[in-house]
Amino acid sequence: MTIRLHHFQILRPHTTVGWAWSMLLLSAVMWTGCGNPSQTGPGGSQSASRDTTITDALGREVTLRVPVSGLAPLAPSVTEMIALVAGTGSLVGVTDADTWPPEVENLPTYQVLPVDFERLAMLGPDLVLASSQVNAPRDARALEALGIPVVYLAGSNLEDVLNGLSLIGELTGRTERAYAVIDSLQNRLHALMERTSRLETRPDAVFLISTGTPWSFGPESYMHDVMLWAGLESVTRTFPNEAPVLTDEFMMERAPEIIVGPFGTAPDARRELLVAHPLWRTVPAVRDGRIVSVPADLVLRPGPRMIEGAWIMARGAHPQLFRERP
Repeated sequence: MTIRLHHFQILRPHTTVGWAWSMLLLSAVMWTGCGNPSQTGPGGSQSASRDTTITDALGREVTLRVPVSGLAPLAPSVTEMIALVAGTGSLVGVTDADTWPPEVENLPTYQVLPVDFERLAMLGPDLVLASSQVNAPRDARALEALGIPVVYLAGSNLEDVLNGLSLIGELTGRTERAYAVIDSLQNRLHALMERTSRLETRPDAVFLISTGTPWSFGPESYMHDVMLWAGLESVTRTFPNEAPVLTDEFMMERAPEIIVGPFGTAPDARRELLVAHPLWRTVPAVRDGRIVSVPADLVLRPGPRMIEGAWIMARGAHPQLFRERP
């Protein structure tokens, strides 16, 4: 049997409910001791073991016996996808960078940059799930030499995330759960874009990774989609470099109205920006104090929680759209 990835339409005409995502996260956090997830198939029925061949994000063909249960992720975004679909009970361990869901704090950890192959092998995973955006292809060769199969998931945009969730559902015998997660994510995104579509204009904005060195995101980055969902127009969408360091001249010429990043409070971030970049005093976002902070784990990982990052971004940028509870 061969598993093929689906192509998800990012927005679908569902009726949305504001609490759907919160309930999904709650169920993921609570669902940590529900037995072996590989023993149940769609709808909770017994799932027969079978061989399947997967073509992963690197174009590698991997043959596995599914459903699998003992999973080891090599990136935090992959851990979050596994937790939502198969529960943290399916994990033999997590990376030393993992922070969500909270239950990962109780699991064994291993280093991934570079990979601690000896530690990972000691945990005896049935399958390692890696990210094509984070993990080097050579890591697969080292793990497979130890008899551990590796599947790489793509992670450059939301469609990749949805495909990853679907594949994890197929691999663990949790297809219905995977599609419930996907449906909830799409509903949550649709609800946000319904709000931001009310804007007459989208403010020009820039995402900065820190208040010090002004790293940002260049073309083809998922961050521009996140900002678009939040009702913002990214001024670095057409920047020629993939990971630009923005100059004073660029910031003053493009004059973004809003600056977004994983900062502290807006007043603190403004002070730090002015210390590091005194010429930005005339940049509208700095001049007017329109600085929006979003938790780093929500937006610097292209995973399932980036939609929640977009909600926080939108609330900070457009408070007038959120006078009523979603």
